[in-house]
Amino acid sequence: MESSETLPSSSRSLDPVLTYRLATWDDEEELRKMRIACGWGEESVKGRLRRCELGIEFLCLFFLGLDPVGMASIETIDSGGNDRTLCDLKTGRVMISSLYIYSDFQGRNLGNRIMGLLELECSYLGLRTCTVHTMPFEEDGKTETKTVKWNMGFDME
Repeated sequence: MESSETLPSSSRSLDPVLTYRLATWDDEEELRKMRIACGWGEESVKGRLRRCELGIEFLCLFFLGLDPVGMASIETIDSGGNDRTLCDLKTGRVMISSLYIYSDFQGRNLGNRIMGLLELECSYLGLRTCTVHTMPFEEDGKTETKTVKWNMGFDME
């Protein structure tokens, strides 16, 4: 006799494991959905995947179980220009960019968990410093961006 029973709810994790993997061309449609959902537009998806092929960017997709929850990227060369204060692999500095979490999954501490995983990945690569450069935002009627730099372990420079 075959059983089709499922595990009782008490054995399910209340805090599913957050996993990630590097994005590939097979992920192009999911990446487009994320870029549209966050309002950054989809035009840079192909370019970012090309940068991954060249090994100058590590674009990651994050999952809770099988559900895609977000994305983030580790850049070794600034995709927005040539700002070596943001990232310069020769000096061991990378930039974490394009961090986005679907709104249905926000408020669950996933941003902190994703940053922790990215920092761990950077340390495996022997890197010493990360930067995060925010998208423009409005505060007190002024449009601003912020750049945060830290040494591995989140010790601020």
